[in-house]
Order: sequence, then C-alpha cells, then structure tokens
Amino acid sequence: MVFARLRERLGEYKRWALGQKRLRQKEAEFDTITKECSRSCGSEAAREVVEAVCRAYNREVCPDYTDDQIYTAREKWAEILHTMHKHGKYSSGNDVQILEGGDTCFPVMLEAIDSAKDRVWMESYIFDGSSVAERFYDALVRAKRRGVDVILILDACGGSAFRKEWLEHLRSIGVPVVVFNPMVPFLTDTIGPPCFRDHRKILVADNIGFCGSMNIHQETCSPKMGGDGHFYDVHSRMRGPCVKDLADVFISSLKESGSDIVRSSIPDVPAVAEPGMYVQVLNSCVRRQDYGLQKSLQLLLKSADQSVIIASAYFTPPGFLRRTLIDTITRRRVKTSLLVSGNSDFWPIPGDLMAQTHAVRQFVGLPGCDVSMYGAQHMHAKYSSFDGVYSFLGSNNFDRYSTRRNLECSIGVMDRGFAEGIRSIHEDKKHKGFKPSLDDWYFSNSFVRLGCFIAYYCLKLSGQNIVDGLNIYNTQWRLRKELLVKALNKEAGITVATGMMWGLC
Repeated sequence: MVFARLRERLGEYKRWALGQKRLRQKEAEFDTITKECSRSCGSEAAREVVEAVCRAYNREVCPDYTDDQIYTAREKWAEILHTMHKHGKYSSGNDVQILEGGDTCFPVMLEAIDSAKDRVWMESYIFDGSSVAERFYDALVRAKRRGVDVILILDACGGSAFRKEWLEHLRSIGVPVVVFNPMVPFLTDTIGPPCFRDHRKILVADNIGFCGSMNIHQETCSPKMGGDGHFYDVHSRMRGPCVKDLADVFISSLKESGSDIVRSSIPDVPAVAEPGMYVQVLNSCVRRQDYGLQKSLQLLLKSADQSVIIASAYFTPPGFLRRTLIDTITRRRVKTSLLVSGNSDFWPIPGDLMAQTHAVRQFVGLPGCDVSMYGAQHMHAKYSSFDGVYSFLGSNNFDRYSTRRNLECSIGVMDRGFAEGIRSIHEDKKHKGFKPSLDDWYFSNSFVRLGCFIAYYCLKLSGQNIVDGLNIYNTQWRLRKELLVKALNKEAGITVATGMMWGLC
C-alpha cells in the first residue's frame, strides 16, 4: 500500500515536472519570436505584439485554457502578427468602433467633417447625386469655407452619378476633386484599363478616421435619412495612431491616381487608450504588386484553428483564397461560417448573384461549414474574424476583382472585444437570413446551373490579363530575365577571352 501511494505521488511529480519543462520550452519559444520581431521591426513593435497577444490570451479571458494552451496560442499569434508586419503599418493605443448601417454611420461621419479644423480627406467608390450625398457635399463646402484642407477622390465608374454642378462648384472654391481613372481612353487622363478601379472607402477628418464598406449613396441608409435601405453595410470609426496609417493609404491613392496633388504624412496621432487596440491598416494595389491584404487573409485562414467568420458581397474568391478556405474547412476541420448576399444589386440580369451561386455551391453541405444568405437587404458588408481574437473590416470583398483589379483598404484588429462585436452582428444577420440547400432550385435546376456556370466564368475571364493586360509585371520580369540570360550567354565567351589577353600586351 505504501509503495503504491509512493508510486502514485512520484507519477504526479513526474507529470508536474514534465509540464513545467514544457512551459519553460514554450516560454523560450515565445521569447525567441519576440527577439526575432525586435531585431526585424524594433523593440517597440515587439512590445506591441507581446502586449496584444497577452491581452488576447490570459487566465482572465481564457479560464478554460491550461498554461500550456495559453503559451501555445500566444506563440502562434505573435508569429502571425510578426509575419504580417511587412504587409501594412500597425500601432497600439487605438479605439475602433463598429458602425452598422448608414443611419448610424452617416451622422457620425458628418459630425466629424463639421468638427474638423485641419483636414477632411475623403475617398469613395460611389458618391451619387441623392439627397443623402448632398449632405456630404454641403459638409465639404462648409469645411472648405472654414479654411480646412479638403480633398475628394471619386472613382470614375462608381462616382459617375456625382452631380456636375457639385464638381464644378467644389473646384471653383478650391477643393481638389480627383476622378480616378476616367473611363474614356485617349480622350481623358486614363491611368489604366477600365477595370482598374478605386474601391476604397476612407474618410480622415483631423484625428478621426473611417474605413469600411459604406459608399456615399442613398442605398446605404433608410428612408428616414432620404435613402432606400437596399444595402447592408458595416463601417468603422477609428481614433488613435492608426488614423495616421489610414491617411497614408489616402496619400497613396492620390499618387496612384496620377494627380499632381501632393500631401505629406500627417503628424503622429497620440494614443487614445491604454493599452488600447492593436490595429494594422492593410491595402492592396495591383500596379504596385502590393497584395498585402490578401496575403494576410490567406495567412489567417491557414493559421485559424478554432473558428472562421466571413461576410462578403459578390463571393467569388480567387483560386488561392478558395483553395485555402476549402483546406481550412475540410482538412483542418475549422468551424466556418459564411454569410453572403441573397439578392443582387445588378439589373436587369443578376450576373453577380449567378456567379456567386456557382462559387457558393461547393461550400454548401461541407461538414463544419455553415453557409447563410441574407436576403432582406443586399449584403454589402465585408468583414471576417479568426479564432475570436483577430478581425478584418474594410472594402475588400472575397472576389476576384478586389484581389486582381481594385485599390482596396481594410483594417485588421487584434482585440477580443472587437471580434465579439463582429461575431454579434454576424449572428444577427445569419439568423435573419436563410440557409441554402443543394436541393434548392438554383442549385438543382440544370438550366439555372448552366447560367450560373457561364456567369462565373465570364466574371473569371474578365479579370484575366488576356482581357486588359493590367497585371503584366510577372511577364515583364520573365522577359527581362530571358533577355539578360541570353545576353550573358552570348557575351560570356568574349568577356572571358578578353580577360585572358592581358599577357599578350
């Protein structure tokens, strides 16, 4: 009996000792990642990463986790944040508020414009001529009359409904209005093929920033604000150092537009919370070969091991994101929730919905994948969340055009509270929507499936280089490489022979 108890105690001690050894190993691995981050990005960046992951994973917020699980999660997310540093600027001490719908967001944006004293920089894909848009036009005019630096960037396609008299009046009072990539080649100052669009939705009003899916048009808000409420959008209000990073993206849009308007970076914005939220501002631009936003999404899909939440309009993901998402669901068994639109914003032929139906079909019925369609409004929000700790919110859709053709901007937030806010609005819209089945007519009817198949591949073809030649940088690089190799091979013999003739002189 005594020996049995002694053996049991020794076993408990051995397990405790092995656990302590593993914890020390985890601590050492975490320290290694921190030191690597400090060497490559600086000690301040390493401190921000450590604080962010420790706030996300600790005994207080993860009471069901063991010490080993906490250290493992910290190690994983520290490595993820460190890897993502090269894709966009990041900061701590921020506060980001989720704004759901135009009725909530537009008054806050208008108040920020009316309160601005130094700058109002606005960038929008759509800016129509509705009474809702007129409020923003009037606010921009008032800001300019107060002596504020006002700049407006409009996409030539999305902003085609912007009133001509507004454009002329803004320019007459000294407001630079940049029309991004006009649609008429040779007759206007085009900077690329017609499919190269500015899809960003940014507002910087002094030290307050806004970013998300919300355009300036009547479909984003309800009739009580003069709209029709057809679109469901989610935006964010940002305060803190991340506003400077958002302003830098706006400045990059100015440069990309070919405009002669030049602005330097705004002064550093002080932290508004301690420790505040860890925020990274990510963007993409095909002409600069900058795919940091999409590469970050792919990394997060590969790294998530608990849950993935995705909401997107026009869900037709490019191949690399589609394959990664399917692998996350099927091989790694990560619980995934997809929320897409159940109606179209194209008339009279709903080509976007048809193409999306073909793309969504392969996810419907997958074990561990919950697909929902929201049909009360057009689901235009673009957000995602991973493991309940990291979230994306911005203008980037899970579609081919956002990846291959558009200027995009999204924010990544490492914060459990923000992720819970994303999860909450996602669950609300998911329960108000409906769950498609492979037995539904749009999946089972052969003629409808053929139409969706054609729509999908027409969309896919329209985003290929063979159509517009926009993304030709890899081809150009291969051509230069081949020419260089050919020249070196041709001149190598002459060069070597000439170098050996020194003895004849």
